[in-house]
Amino acid sequence: MPRINAATGTASPGTPGDLGPDGWNMFVADMVALTKILRDRHPAVPLVLFAHSLGAMAAQQYLVDEAELLDT
Repeated sequence: MPRINAATGTASPGTPGDLGPDGWNMFVADMVALTKILRDRHPAVPLVLFAHSLGAMAAQQYLVDEAELLDT
C-alpha cells in the first residue's frame, strides 16, 4: 500500500523503511505540516517535540531547518 505524504499529497511506493526518492525530506516536511496544523487549531497550547529512534534523526533535521516553529 502506498504511503501518502501530507505536505505534497504524493504517494511513496516501496516497503516499510524505504522512504523512496526524496523521502527523508518528505518525512521532515510532514513534521512541519503537522506543526502548522497544530498551531492553527490550538494556538495557545505550547508545542514541544519528542522523538525516538528514526524519528529522533528526523527531529534533528527538523530543528536545524524549522526550530522557530517550536516553543522553547
